[in-house]
Parts: sequence; structure tokens; C-alpha cells
Amino acid sequence: MRRYVVLLIAALCAMVTWGQEAHVKDFYADPMDLAAQQSKYRRLDVQGNMCALIRVQVIADNVVARGSVIGDVVKNPGEYWVYMPGGAKMVKIQSDDFLPLMYTFPEPLHGGMTYTMRIEVPQAGGTTPKVVRQGYLLVTVTPPTATLTVGNEEYSPKDGVVKVLLRNGEYTYRVEAPGYFPSDGTVTIAGQTVKQTVALQLSKPQLSVRATTPGTQIYVNGELLGTGMVDCEAVAGLTEVEGRVAGYRTYAQTVELGKGEHREVVIPALIPMLGALNVDYEPFGAKISLDGREVGESPMIISDVLVGDHTVVVTAPDYQTASLTAKVTEGETAQLAGALMKNEKNRYVEEVRTFERNGRWGFKDEDGEEVIAPKYDKVGNFWDGMAQVRLNGKYGFVDKMGREVIAPKYDLVSEFSEGMAAMCVNHKWGFVNKMGVEVTAPKYDLVLEFSEGMTPVRLNNKWGFVDMMGVEVIPLKYDGAELFKKGKAKVWLNGQEFYIDKEGNRVQ
Repeated sequence: MRRYVVLLIAALCAMVTWGQEAHVKDFYADPMDLAAQQSKYRRLDVQGNMCALIRVQVIADNVVARGSVIGDVVKNPGEYWVYMPGGAKMVKIQSDDFLPLMYTFPEPLHGGMTYTMRIEVPQAGGTTPKVVRQGYLLVTVTPPTATLTVGNEEYSPKDGVVKVLLRNGEYTYRVEAPGYFPSDGTVTIAGQTVKQTVALQLSKPQLSVRATTPGTQIYVNGELLGTGMVDCEAVAGLTEVEGRVAGYRTYAQTVELGKGEHREVVIPALIPMLGALNVDYEPFGAKISLDGREVGESPMIISDVLVGDHTVVVTAPDYQTASLTAKVTEGETAQLAGALMKNEKNRYVEEVRTFERNGRWGFKDEDGEEVIAPKYDKVGNFWDGMAQVRLNGKYGFVDKMGREVIAPKYDLVSEFSEGMAAMCVNHKWGFVNKMGVEVTAPKYDLVLEFSEGMTPVRLNNKWGFVDMMGVEVIPLKYDGAELFKKGKAKVWLNGQEFYIDKEGNRVQ
């Protein structure tokens, strides 16, 4: 009999220690927490009014609530969400880990308000909270701005990684970002750190367009997006791609893009629209340059000229230079005829030196004879047959024949290199050749000198290359660039340093 009494007392003790008495450590309204009002989380009572939300923070399993509770209790990491109508005065909280707890609110609940209730559950034989194993969930996300949602809680990444501390158990999660398809998954936390990698797929189509003809302007749905090559987001459905270059037939192609599709389009070599040009100028044998490039001597017919306006310069020793404009149309021959005016005073000398008189500067030859009268505020030395001159704060150029080839009209100029000089107007840079033709209008933020027929240019902090025709033959996409040497140039892109050839291809 005594043995049975001992067993009964032990059983009763076990029953007492199985269910611990919990108490509410804290309860307060949190007006800064708008979860009870947000459409994503709120609940309505039978009258259609917003419920109050109680965030019950307790380390326990299988928590349920009794009373005028609306809907099921929602389990979230580290807490339980209980919804009750406005005006509720008390709630009963139950769990397998502690004895039922009846709590009367300090005042009736307000609908649409979020409250926090902290419940403390002591361990058997003491007041220390029960230890429950937890673990971290680390999710590496792509794109690095994607957000992670576990239960009803949304977490933002830091450097592309989301860190969440969770109690042991199984959870569902979602990773999402604007412009990408969301990704769902499940994970089990068992007291250890769990690492996941989630790479979202783009929901918008991606379009890559490459042009074969240098300088091709690329239009997508009628909008100019770049020159030479373009990578862009597109819209699912039909997309119109065009390649345009002055003097060439426009190429057009319609592509159909699906959601998340990546399509590459290559614009083939554009077909030139050609005409001819007849230059018949005296004296015969005068040099003819077309758009800055010497093409022959007068008289001559220049064939295969692109349609449009062209600059023609005719020069001869002891004659004044003629700078002309020819308009070429497809299948026709434009005519330029006339005679250069003789200039007996022009003579070319090898050695030219600067001199000053009454605060003005000019040039003399090796015999001391004035080649260019002193009329400038400042002059430079001859480079590539041309010298800088400044007058009234503006810069131009003179040649060794004493001619003011380029009138002082620029804010700044560089020395000539390979027949080209950089000039600046209103803080923008372009290029002018020895005949005074502006090959490239002043539009770049910074330019360098020509080397091997090309030069780096910068616009909006991006570098590319133009040729001696002023065409952007290598698009402006690099973070930095140097001059071409032996057929290749050093460039920088996204922290990487490498070399490219004159086609823009990466080389060793």
C-alpha cells in the first residue's frame, strides 16, 4: 500500500511540473505598428470593422487563444498573432508548455490598433525562462536588393544576404523583387545555421542588339538607345529594332519577346546610298580633300560618295584655299566648278620664330622677314605645321604660309596631332582639322589627342573612341581609356583593366 502511495505522489508531482504557471510580463499598445490596419495583415469582425491585433511574444509551442478571437492564431517567428474585435476585455492563452493564462486588458481593445503581449514561462523549480533551441537562416539573394518573407514578416538584405533568427521548426518563405519572378521554398530549422541561395529570374525580356556597320545608331520602338551595341530591358510582345547611319539605308526588324526571354539581334552591314561628285577647279593639279580626307587632284570625279552634305576643300600653293559644300543625292553626280584665287604673297618657309612688338605677337622666318604680322595676344610654336594664336581671349590657328586657317573663336584648343586638334566651346570638346572643318562638334566632356587614327572621348563619365571622321566607332561604355598603341588600347570597365582592338574586341 505504501508503495502505491509513493507512486501516486510522484505522479502528482510530475503533473505539477509538466504545466508551469506563466504570467504576462508586459502588455501595451503600439501606435507605430500599423500591421492591424494594413490590407495585407488586417482582419474584420462580423460587423465589418477592423480587429485589434495582439502580438503574443512567448517561447512555447502550440499556443491557442480563447475568447472573442476572430479566425485562427497565426504563428510567426518568435510570436503568435491573435485577432480580437474592438471592445474586447479579456483573453485566455493556452499551450502545452504552461498552464492556461487568463488576462484582463487594462482597458477595452481598440479596433485597428496593434498591441504587444510578452508572456514569461518559468522552468520547473525556478524562474529562468525555458531554453528553446533556435537557428539562423541565411539566404543569399540575386538581385542583391530582393526581399525575404518568412510567415508574415518581411526582411531586407544587407550586401545581398538576408539573416533571420528562427525557432526550430519548418517554415515557408518567399523571395521577391520588382521586375523578377518570385521564388517560394521551405526550410527546416534544427538549432543550426541554414544557408540558402536564391537567384530570381527576370520577368521582363532582355534585348541585346549589335550592329555590324560602325557608327550605327540603334533605335528600339522608335527610341534612340545607343550606337554600335545596346543592352536593354524590353516589353513582352512585338518590338521594333532599327539601325540607322547617315547615307545608308535604314535596317528594320520586328522581334517577338516572351516574358523573361533574352534575345540577341545582329544588325547586318547597312547598304550605302551612293552618288558621285565632279570637282573641276583650276589650277589643274590642285589638291582635293573630301570631309577631311585627301582624295586626289583637280579635275576629278569622285565615285561612291555617300548621299548627304559633304565638305570639299581645294588647295594649291600660292592660291587661296576654297572650302566648299557639296550635296550628293543617290544615283546622281554633284558638280563643283570654279577657280582658286591667286595669292602672290603666300610663301612657305621651313623655320618660323615668334616675335613681339608693342605687346603683340607674330612670326618671322629665318631671315627675320615677317611672315605673320604681330597682332595676336599670344602665339604658340608650330606643331604639325600649325601654331596656336590667341586674340581677345579666343584661340585659332595659323599655318607657315601666314594664313589664319582657323580664326580665333574657340575657348581652348590643343596642339595638332595627326592633322586633328581638339577645341573647346562652353566647356565641351570637339575636333577640327587643318582646313578648319569641325569634324566633331563640341559635345564631349573630355578628349585626348589622336593616335593611330583614333582618340578616346568622355561623355557623362563614360569613355569610347572616335575616328578622324568624327564617328563613334567604339561606344562610350568604359570607365577609363588610353591612346591606341600598336593597334590596341587599354580600357577599364567595372574595376577590370584590359585591352581592346580598333573594333572594340577584347584582346591580350
